Amino acid sequence: LPSNIAGRISAMMTLAGSPIVARRRVALPLTFSAILSLALLCSSCPCWGSGSAFSGAGLLHRALPGLQWKYGGASVGVASGGPAQGRSRLLGCRGSATSSVASGESALDRAAAVVGPRTTVIIGGGPAGLATAIWLAKRGYTGIKVYDRLAEPPDSDDPTAWSDTARFYLIGLGGRGQKALKALGVWDDVARYATPVRGRKDWAPGAGPDEGTERLATDKPYTTMVLPRDRLAGALLHIARSQHSGAISVEYGVECSGVSWEDSAASGDVARLQLQRCALQPSQGVRGSDIAPDSEGCNVDGAPFEEVADFLVGADGAARNVADAVERAEGRGVARLVGRSFRVTRYTDDNVRVYKTVPMKLPDGWRGDINYSARTKDGRVNFDALPADGDGNYCGVLLLRESDPLAQADAPPEELRALLDDVLPQFSPLVPDDVLRAIAKKPPSRLPSFRFVGPRLHHRGSTVLLGDAIHTVKPYFGLGANTALEDVSILGAALDAAGDDIPAAVRGFTRARAGEAEALVRLSRGLDRPGTLGFL
Repeated sequence: LPSNIAGRISAMMTLAGSPIVARRRVALPLTFSAILSLALLCSSCPCWGSGSAFSGAGLLHRALPGLQWKYGGASVGVASGGPAQGRSRLLGCRGSATSSVASGESALDRAAAVVGPRTTVIIGGGPAGLATAIWLAKRGYTGIKVYDRLAEPPDSDDPTAWSDTARFYLIGLGGRGQKALKALGVWDDVARYATPVRGRKDWAPGAGPDEGTERLATDKPYTTMVLPRDRLAGALLHIARSQHSGAISVEYGVECSGVSWEDSAASGDVARLQLQRCALQPSQGVRGSDIAPDSEGCNVDGAPFEEVADFLVGADGAARNVADAVERAEGRGVARLVGRSFRVTRYTDDNVRVYKTVPMKLPDGWRGDINYSARTKDGRVNFDALPADGDGNYCGVLLLRESDPLAQADAPPEELRALLDDVLPQFSPLVPDDVLRAIAKKPPSRLPSFRFVGPRLHHRGSTVLLGDAIHTVKPYFGLGANTALEDVSILGAALDAAGDDIPAAVRGFTRARAGEAEALVRLSRGLDRPGTLGFL
């Protein structure tokens, strides 16, 4: 098997049923626009833990130099003039996957006040769930109820809530995410909390402190904007409550413990949800400090209650309670027998990594608008740092193998210092001893495992899933929030095309996104897997 990235892409595509032929012009069926989706997302988002070789344009430039891809009837060139040129040309190409956002944009622009379902329930109060609620309210829907099992995000304007850089989980919003938020009419409200990232400075394995390579992307149509995930959620929550209080209610600390479906004489197909209020722990005060918060259960607080939804949106990400309920329900139906059921494909993680966040203050002379990265040749350490604000405060992510002694809680601080001095000498002086002791003491955070939903993303005529609930990946390749926000735009386009007929709209959403959800997860997993496993 070939050992370069082009070989990995070919292997992934072949397994997915669409072999690539290595020649100057390559035909990609529309269902695999995810390959371009990955490139477009990576080209405008920092790639945590992967090094600059795995940026979107860098990946395609190194793997497929000079190729012309025929995509959706249009020729899409992969520039051979360097990573920066590759980024700009990919992002500006005709017929690219970003065109789907444009349809979402026009959908909201054209949407008049409509009579939506009597009750819409959204499980998940993160960025995707809140964006969905705002989108539906702008369409004229009322009776929108959002529930989330974690604590409410802090006020985005509260400076004390965002002063602890070590608790930040930063996300980079690239072209797709920004387009989706602009289509929703909220980008200006979000952008004031974000910090631009205009390039990367990377140290190759073994490079000295003064041997980093800096690359700026000055010709990109979109500048990546970085902010804490929960600050994005807090900004959207403020918009939902201040501008759409008559249509949207949001309640945190409520877990969905089960869902059943039934036919109602009054409303037709409905979802009946079992909900439970949780007694949140103080450690859950900042929601986004962990990428995969599966271990945070619900400590029951009070009697359970029910909601009946004419329209149910599962946007609960890694918690995946709605997806699990749908899978159980479909496992008892005829669709399971004919292979057309809703299924969750879960992968065993054979490259398990955990991380600890590292707050840093940049010294004078260091740029405060780029992504800093370094890694070791043996793969023990990957380190990436992004700006937490515009004042030189950065949040680094120290990515280690799960079995690494220094990845554990209460690790010896003197050994952690020795590791930083040895393999990250350019960053070690930026971490004071008291901060280092806190890093060594705290337990590691986990990355999510790869999984996707398909071949359907909906159940019956009342339920649809989106965001991380349908395509869960590690945050290496610029996916995650950007794809989830675009899902919201595409759901809006499906509602527009269906004239707000919910059963028709959820079927349309499946047609638009199921192939991409699978392909994006499979390709991302293939690039993440160690050695030849990446081809399997």
